[in-house]
Amino acid sequence: MKKNLQQVLNKIFQVILVLILLLDVYELVNYLSAPEDYMFGTEVNGWRYSSEMYYSGVLLFELLLVSSVLFAGFSRMSIKSLLLLRGLVFVIVAAFWFL
Repeated sequence: MKKNLQQVLNKIFQVILVLILLLDVYELVNYLSAPEDYMFGTEVNGWRYSSEMYYSGVLLFELLLVSSVLFAGFSRMSIKSLLLLRGLVFVIVAAFWFL
């Protein structure tokens, strides 16, 4: 029963991280296609836009972090370790949205 719950939570985190990954790719494409819409000192989609590289830098960091954790599922990690890692990455990524 406990292992089944861990597997379900693991899949939920995996789906959430894939959605975050897709959202980040979408936001990065929007930013790169129209950078003039992102003025310094403004807030865009909940992000405080403080410098030219801040927005794209945070998105790239999130893309790398989330994709590396998603691919960690192909390694020989235990379900519990993978669940902990994905949960931690979810918390870190969620914290970026509120910085």
